[in-house]
Amino acid sequence: MKIGPVYIFGYHGKLQEAIGILHKKGISSPIILPERVYNVAKICEKYGMKLGDYISINSVEAEEVMKSGNFIGIYHMASRKKITNATKIYLSGWEFEEPCRKIRNREYTVALSDHSDFDELLEYVEKSKPKLVITDNYRIGDGVALANEIRKRLGIKAKPMP
Repeated sequence: MKIGPVYIFGYHGKLQEAIGILHKKGISSPIILPERVYNVAKICEKYGMKLGDYISINSVEAEEVMKSGNFIGIYHMASRKKITNATKIYLSGWEFEEPCRKIRNREYTVALSDHSDFDELLEYVEKSKPKLVITDNYRIGDGVALANEIRKRLGIKAKPMP
């Protein structure tokens, strides 16, 4: 059963992460990116992000693929109202009810955060080799725990602020 293209909407960083996830999970449909998303993807790859194959919307290849209707479009969230008659997936770091939630017919929200988890933060600090780390303790208080772990595990001077 053919239902047409699938469009994924999100913000830069999260979009590029989604491209990499799709390829790692073996999705074989062509991935088409508008110019800005394409340019950010190229920058991400330049600095080591593994994304896999994707096509610029400005290419002849994309034009042909789009005629078939069998593709995944990866678009910035600001474009979500411009796309009609397609399956839409919205990437959100604020989806807490379920990993994937149906909003309405052919529209879904998928939980995906582009923020580092605790271990990824420690890895970033370790690779950065700073002399001092100041953690953000303003909102929740986790900055104290992070500063403590940086000092304990990495031996790097760290303090929470404020």
